[in-house]
Amino acid sequence: MQNLKIDDWLIPPNAANKLWFQDRGRALEQILCQMLLNEGMEPEINIRPKGEEIDGSFFLDSRVFLIEAKWHSKPIVASHIYAFRGKVDGKLIGTIGFFFSMSDYSSQAIDAVMRGKEINIILFSSDDIHLIDQKMISMRKALLAKLRFATEYGQPFYSLRTHLAKVNLKNKGIDATLAMNFIIESEQDARTLECLLSRFHMHKQYTIIPSGSEKATFALSHNLIKSSHDNVTVIFQGVVDDKLKRKTNKLKALGVHIINLPQSLENWLENYLTVDEINSLFFASSHNGKMARRFAQRADLKKLLSDNPDLNEIISEMSRK
Repeated sequence: MQNLKIDDWLIPPNAANKLWFQDRGRALEQILCQMLLNEGMEPEINIRPKGEEIDGSFFLDSRVFLIEAKWHSKPIVASHIYAFRGKVDGKLIGTIGFFFSMSDYSSQAIDAVMRGKEINIILFSSDDIHLIDQKMISMRKALLAKLRFATEYGQPFYSLRTHLAKVNLKNKGIDATLAMNFIIESEQDARTLECLLSRFHMHKQYTIIPSGSEKATFALSHNLIKSSHDNVTVIFQGVVDDKLKRKTNKLKALGVHIINLPQSLENWLENYLTVDEINSLFFASSHNGKMARRFAQRADLKKLLSDNPDLNEIISEMSRK
């Protein structure tokens, strides 16, 4: 098998045509196949039962799992999830499929996985795939971590970056259920929040969990509280309508801390930079949320906390020795 690397396909060449993008999708399948092959999971790709096409399958602990792999220019939408679910549903009862996307997912796509009584699709994001490719975690451990989280919390998406943070706490002898769990919708926002929180001198440990969608946020925060995670903070972004307010009030009644940001995280952080700082960043790249992280690194913390009492209260609590 040709030695393919994800990094070689990240940036399309100037002359990239439809064929190049098709080749990139096939390269992703080959890369995933090699990852699975390296760990003895007997992968097969391009399976074609009558009337359909399945990207692949593999063995894990005597069970067979299905694979879908996509690398589009935009996040995966719900229709792709439903198409894969149809393939999974038509197989042996109890079959589970893993969806690997280098394009990440729309919030509607993650909600689509959660519709119905059972979750039989588990999602890998581009960041997850990069962490495996960079050998930060093995494919086997990644699969098992996501399977366990889906089983325990009913969530189709679990960031491997969050998992590694929890493993790090465990290795330090720290009970992860005692750490503060910040829940925010997207992986990019989670990385921006990490940049911001790292600037505060906090003595209490925390993890940041991207949920993937608003619906998943409510389900996850509810399940964490019910499973003895006493410290849960949920960050919502944008206008809070009456329906959302009713739902957040239910979480508050369970003991969940709620922080409502009036705008997206990036736009909110921009309010805490000077005009000169913003102008200095005007021509900088904003690929994969880089601009938001730059704002987080430069934001005026004193003014930010002064304007946001809910966040100030949590930061103050976590900063006490």
